[in-house]
Order: sequence, then structure tokens, then C-alpha cells
Amino acid sequence: MSTFSISYKELVEILLLSNREVHKCLENLKSKYPNLVDDDLEKVYRELSQHFIPAFSKKWKKCARNKTSFFAKNEEWLKLLFNLPVSTAVESSEECEPGPSKRTRTGRPEKSFDECCDRAKRYKVKSLCENNEQQTITNAAKCLEGELKPKKFSPEQALALFLDASLSKHQYEIIKKATKDLGCDIFPCYDIVSKAKKMCLAEDIECTESYAVVGLQSLLDHTVKRIFMTKTKEELSEMNDTCTLDSKWGCDGSSGHSEYKQAFDEEDISDENLFLTSLVPLRLTDAKNDTNVHWFNNSPSSTRLCRPVQFQFTKETREIIKNEISRMEGEIKNLNESIVNVDGKIYKVKHNLMFTMIDGKVAQTVTDTASNAVCFICKAKPTEMNDLNHVRTKVVDEDALKVGLSPLHARIKFMECILHIAYNKSFQMWRVNKNTSHLRDEEKKRIQGLFAKVGLKVDCVKQGSGTTNDGNMARRFFADARKISEITGVDFDLIYRFSIILQVINSGACIDAVKFGEYCEDTAERYLSLYSWYYMPNTIHKVLIHGSKIISAAMLPIGMLSEEAQEARNKDYRQYRLHHARKCSRESTNEDVINMLLISSDPLLYTMRKRPIKKNLPLDEDAKNLLSY
Repeated sequence: MSTFSISYKELVEILLLSNREVHKCLENLKSKYPNLVDDDLEKVYRELSQHFIPAFSKKWKKCARNKTSFFAKNEEWLKLLFNLPVSTAVESSEECEPGPSKRTRTGRPEKSFDECCDRAKRYKVKSLCENNEQQTITNAAKCLEGELKPKKFSPEQALALFLDASLSKHQYEIIKKATKDLGCDIFPCYDIVSKAKKMCLAEDIECTESYAVVGLQSLLDHTVKRIFMTKTKEELSEMNDTCTLDSKWGCDGSSGHSEYKQAFDEEDISDENLFLTSLVPLRLTDAKNDTNVHWFNNSPSSTRLCRPVQFQFTKETREIIKNEISRMEGEIKNLNESIVNVDGKIYKVKHNLMFTMIDGKVAQTVTDTASNAVCFICKAKPTEMNDLNHVRTKVVDEDALKVGLSPLHARIKFMECILHIAYNKSFQMWRVNKNTSHLRDEEKKRIQGLFAKVGLKVDCVKQGSGTTNDGNMARRFFADARKISEITGVDFDLIYRFSIILQVINSGACIDAVKFGEYCEDTAERYLSLYSWYYMPNTIHKVLIHGSKIISAAMLPIGMLSEEAQEARNKDYRQYRLHHARKCSRESTNEDVINMLLISSDPLLYTMRKRPIKKNLPLDEDAKNLLSY
């Protein structure tokens, strides 16, 4: 009985040459050590599988599967020997030296590959190809030469990286040159990336110094074309030639934007205010069977598929809102089917646009409701909203149900309702007068101080942009109902119920309208039993009283129809205007901004871009019970 001995380093090299496959590793060992019999190989196999391979795999993963890093970090471990008792004396066929030996070789002495003639080289290569797979030989050659050639970025992949890293042309060219100097020329030149950018643009774009607009038909045609480019041939073969694209759209105004030092031809225009119209494609289905979904927007509240229709420098007023909605409705009425030709097969896509990306102000304007405090669905006034029996008898405007719940703004309004109850709790009145204003101010200051201790800056005025009460603040506010109840003194069960309702309508999942309606009705009853002196705000009334009807009237889960994507697009507008637009003229600036908004929302690039890491908070059990699976 003798011992088979081999260093860990040599064994690792053989294992890597074998693509880390044990059976191929044994074949290479047998060719290197011909004296190993089958029983010996069985012992080696067991020892490799049970001890060596698991230890190697852990170290290999820690080094990110990098050969150079692996050998550098495991130098001491690689010096160890792999010893195993075997039945015969084992010698390496590569390490035999001339001289006396127990094993005698007959025939002509072997030559190295370089010393062989061309005919002998061809014979050896042919023998190697017959006994091994082509991929194995290719990988082995790459490992031996150390030249694992990196893959190059396609123009679309480079553009996706360009967007994810928010690079400028200059920054991109610096990165490209640096990688090329290191022998890793993986990025296409910027001219090729620029051509990929142009492929992301719709045809019908009009820009002036005060606005930029994309023709709706052109935008939808281009969107459909790019969605079809994300599908494989197998997926396209399973699709019917007539489909429907469901999309949501809306408009919103914002203020506090930077005023650039560029003159306007017209005196009444200011770039401090922006009015933006957008649409988001949601799903592509069969025209005859909407349960057969061919493409689905997994991030309906993200800006990455929020397509710009128009932006203009104007203040959000009722007149502007009505004019824009009228213009959009005219274009929607005249929409034609989008035609897509893929390898000779014609696909026709119909369009269904839902007007849901709006806030309360736009909803009030659309429904011709004079006051923001009046419900635009049943026309209930603030003084009537606490009388549930009277509210239930009011006539509901069925068309108003289609505008949705505005889940993002619902978070903010629910939070402000809790805060205002807390401020007025000491004197229990809805209105504040001269005698009670100081009580409210003192209580507000005290509560703000308590919130500041837990890192929440609530209800503080921000110059030029409202207050600190935004969507992110509202999410954190309702994350710990117990703590909020302790700070504000408002009933814990009511705050908890509000948080459950907000979780449900923002979940994006299908909601059981009946269960949701019952839960909201119980919540409304509890609200009135505790705080009947404080009139129910319009948004809380809309969700608690009409929420179940709005959910039933919606084609898709109400969370998918939110306005969050359009609200977040204002931040992109600021960034693209500052860093990715020419400043030589207002028209050029607007052209570059609308182009960047189109490129950054391209459906094909969306599939290539890295998804941002988002921590989704788990739903409470009570929230899950209100969903329909």
C-alpha cells in the first residue's frame, strides 16, 4: 500500500481546468497519473466530494471567483498536500525523469507540442477534440493563457449604464478611455451611444421657449414599438395580432424651480412654475381576453416608465388644467391603432388611457367642484361629512369614481388629519378663533418638539415648496402607530386603522372591495365616536365613504393607478435641465430636457437598467385580510 500525494495548488489548477466538474477532474488526474486504478479513483472521488471540493468552493466564492485573487489570498492553504493511501505506486507522467525506475516505458520518446511537426500537431489536436467537448477545450485554453476576453457593452446597455450613473458625455468618455488604457475596451464610442439615444425618441416633438410637447399618437406608437422589442421570438409567436395597451395619464403643477438667466420673448412667462403632463404604460393584453397579459409594468409608481407628453412654464390654475385636459381628450378621441411589423407579421395595438394620475386640485377642477373642501363625488360639504346617514343618501357621480383615490396624497392628508386633531384636542373645535389660536400654536410647538426627538420634522414650512409633510414623511409617520399615539394623544386604534387602509390602497395588489368597504365604514364610525367635533377632511371622507366604490370601478388595482410617478418626475426635470441640457437658448434647453425625459422612460432600456434596491415593508395581517388573491 502506497500513498497518492498531490499539492492543493496543483489539484486546484486541475479542477479549474476541468470547469470545477469532479468527473472531468478525475479524467485529467488519470491522464496525469496513469498508474491510478479504478479503486484508487473511487477513493479520490469520495475524498474530493466530501472534503476538498466544499472547502475550495467556500474560498472560491469569497474571492468572487477570481483566479488571481484566490491564489493570492490562499497561499498557505495551497501549500498543503492531498494525501490518500492507494494500492499502487503513483508517479506523474509529466514529472518522470530519466534514470532507474520501477516503471519502464517502451516505444519512441514523447516530444512536447512545440517540438512536433505540423502533422503530429494536427493529430494531437484531433485526438484532444474527440475526447473532450468543444466548450471544455475553449475554456481550458482561456484559463491557460489567462486571456478571458471581456464582453463588450451593446449601445443600449451602455446607454442604460449612462442613465443609471447619471453620466455626462465628458464623464462617459473618461471612463471609456480609462478602461481602454487598461486593455479592457468594453464601451462603445459615444457617437454610437448617441445613435441609440435617437432611437429612444418619438417623431412628433415640438419645442418652443415656453413649452415642449410630444404628439400623443407618435408617443404611443413609439412606446408600443419599444415594448415589442423586449419580447423574444417565442413570446411573439404566442401573441395574437390584436392587442390592447392600458396606460394611465395625468397632469400636475409644481413651483419653486430655478429661474435661468435667459430672456423670454414674452414678458408674462416664468420658468419658476412648471405644468407637466405624463402617461405610464401599465400592461399589454390580448384585445379579446385581458387576462392574457403579454407585458406588464412591474413598477407603475416609478419614473422609469413615466413618459412625458408635455411640459410648459405656467402656473397651475383651473383654466390651465381645463385647457390641457381638453387638449388631451381631443388627441385621445382621434387616436388610431399602433401598427408594429415584426419579421413580416403585423400586430395592431389599441389604446386605453385612464385619467388617474391627478391630485385633489385637478380632480376638483375636472368635476367642476367649486371648493377643495367639498367632496367631488357626492358634493358633501365639510359640515355634512360627519353625518354618515345623510352622506349615504347623496347621489354619487359615477364618472368621478374613475379618477381614483390618489394614494400618495391620501398618505399626506391622513397624516395631517391626525396632526390637526392633536393640535385642537385641548379645546375640541374645528375652527380656530382668536381665543383658541394661542392654544393651538402652543400644542403644535410641543408636538413638533416630541417628533423632532424621534427624527421627524413634521408640519414645518419650507420656503417656496409648502411644508415638510410629504409622502416619505407620511410613510415614516404611520410606520409606528403606537409611538404616534403617545406623541399626539390621538386614539391608537384609529391611527392603526388609518395605517392599514393606507397600506392596502398603496400595495398595488387586488383589493376585496366588500371587505375594504366594511373596514372603512367601521373606521368612520370610530372616528365619529371619538372626534365628532372635528369635521372629517375631504380626502378621508373620499377614502372611507367612497373607497370601495372607486376600487370596484377601477380596471386595475388602485395602487397601480397612483400619481406617484408623475410627482417624482419633477426631480428628474430639475436634474436634466441642470446637467443634461444646453444653455445656449431656451428652445435648446427644452429640447434637451424633453429628449432626456423620453430616453430615461424608454421601455427597452427599462429592461436593461439596474433595479434600485427598495426595501418593501411587509403588510400587516389585517391589511392582507383586505386583499383578494
